[in-house]
Amino acid sequence: MKKQKKGKKGKQSLDKLEEDIQKKLESLGENVITSVKNNKFPKIKMPIRSTSNIVYDPELGQWTTAGRMKVQSSGNIRQVKPFARMVWTSSVVKKELLEEGRTTTLRDVYYLSTNEGMEYENQEESNTIIENLEAWSGFAREQLHIVPEQRSSIFGDITVEYTIPQYRGSQVNLSSFPDGASIGPALSTAQFIKTSAEQVLVIEKGATFHRVVEDRVWEKNKAIIVHTAGQPPRSTRILIRRLNEELGLPVYIFCDADPWGIRIALTVICGSASAAHLTGLATPNAVWIGLFPSDAARLKLGGEMQLSKIDRDAVDNMLELDPRCREDPYRRELEFFKKDGRKWELEALSSLGFDYVSENYIPEKIRDLKGA
Repeated sequence: MKKQKKGKKGKQSLDKLEEDIQKKLESLGENVITSVKNNKFPKIKMPIRSTSNIVYDPELGQWTTAGRMKVQSSGNIRQVKPFARMVWTSSVVKKELLEEGRTTTLRDVYYLSTNEGMEYENQEESNTIIENLEAWSGFAREQLHIVPEQRSSIFGDITVEYTIPQYRGSQVNLSSFPDGASIGPALSTAQFIKTSAEQVLVIEKGATFHRVVEDRVWEKNKAIIVHTAGQPPRSTRILIRRLNEELGLPVYIFCDADPWGIRIALTVICGSASAAHLTGLATPNAVWIGLFPSDAARLKLGGEMQLSKIDRDAVDNMLELDPRCREDPYRRELEFFKKDGRKWELEALSSLGFDYVSENYIPEKIRDLKGA
């Protein structure tokens, strides 16, 4: 059995992270106080998050900001509100979340802020303030204890130890959750104690996730199975990266044979432009294994659909603008879309039998990759 022991070291790493976050947030308050005492308008610098300042870094293997910064100053009448809102939000994060060991959602922060007289027109304005706080601090909102709704899940023979205050020290094996364990702050920050797994299989669709769990792929192929439920939430991407980095497990990604499936795979591998101001979300070593549209056509799978205009536009956009798609298998499969004009869902593999995906497609794909 493969083991990965963290013990006190893992706990100390988490405690150090929380300490660093609190110091960073305190520095914002200290900046305000010092500036006011010196009769100056408080101001801060943060990366510009527009597309003009986002580039793909081949060395990091992910999207990142290009280095251009902007200044947000309370001396600018149009920036007073967003500056004040960010100071207030940082105070809430430090005092009510980090110090009290709580987590909350983006929606909760929006409602709390409106009750405090922030007068946002909608939640998007509130979310933008949190994104600014991320960009300025360098810490993801999940590390600030602000999370989206949980929808992805994980299953497999891996024992974890929780580090969140209420359950710190409690251990659980994730094979004890038949429907998969929900991925949220507790799991994304848990220590890995031991596992027999030799790989991680990331699956877009719920039906396929449950199929491979029922077919005991996790046991036969010694795999941890992660369900992304579409575009993977950031907590899920953090967990996938940790499984790869800390346990040395190869990661294989399995999505629909359509342009959006490729984008999901690329989000896991290279990150997204919307989170380019953060590191630690991408898993550059992960590999997209399908469902390739060329495989679907070769296998004569049923249930094919014609590409829509939106699909075709997405294909053209990736081929023309995305530097990641200049190499195979992305370019090859995108070109296949243009030539063939069809797309398939993962469930189409069931046209060859319910167990085909578990007994044939996935094992053969992984075996071919390892033998390459």
